[in-house]
Amino acid sequence: MGRRVSYPVEVKQKAAEMRLAGLPVKEIMQELNIMIKTQA
Repeated sequence: MGRRVSYPVEVKQKAAEMRLAGLPVKEIMQELNIMIKTQA
């Protein structure tokens, strides 16, 4: 099982703004240094 990471409200808000502006999720995750690990 992976470790859950909590991001500050500012990061979440910025990600939401970027997504609403039409940026791809992958690009947003790279720019904000958000990592996601999928379980197999």
